[in-house]
Amino acid sequence: VLYHTGCQLLSLVLFPAGVAVAFFSRELLSFYVRNQAVVEHTHTVLSLLVIGNMGLSIMLLPLALQLGYGWTTLSLYKNIVAVILFVPAMYLMILRYGTVGAALVWIALTMGYVLIEIPLMHRRILEGEQARWYLVDIGVPLAISIIVLGVSRLIPPVKATSLVAIP
Repeated sequence: VLYHTGCQLLSLVLFPAGVAVAFFSRELLSFYVRNQAVVEHTHTVLSLLVIGNMGLSIMLLPLALQLGYGWTTLSLYKNIVAVILFVPAMYLMILRYGTVGAALVWIALTMGYVLIEIPLMHRRILEGEQARWYLVDIGVPLAISIIVLGVSRLIPPVKATSLVAIP
């Protein structure tokens, strides 16, 4: 119960913030950097890196459970395989697609953790709880975040008055 509660709380904090940054990266960078050329060249990379970091972040509590259980080899093997695959993939994708390619490799790596490590872990620890983790612990908060912020993304911006406009 504590594991699922922790994963749900993490999801409730992580996904709204991460999805907001991913969906509104151009606006956030425009506010922060104030250089439109920089914003246009970097907002996509920011969105992709945030998506990858959400994938990694959601794996923190499953990793803590594995380590608390005393099962360190799964993480060790996962990281060995990740390095073997990540380094050449990163090299090839950067050559072909630049920073966007690097960010896509990051997403692929972290999604690999979510899609491969979780079933392996739940087969050994908390057997029968995998569906709940995917659907309830992360699925519902992620879906709500995507729906609410996706609809917000579709709403055209309102011209701010000079009183609230940021120079």
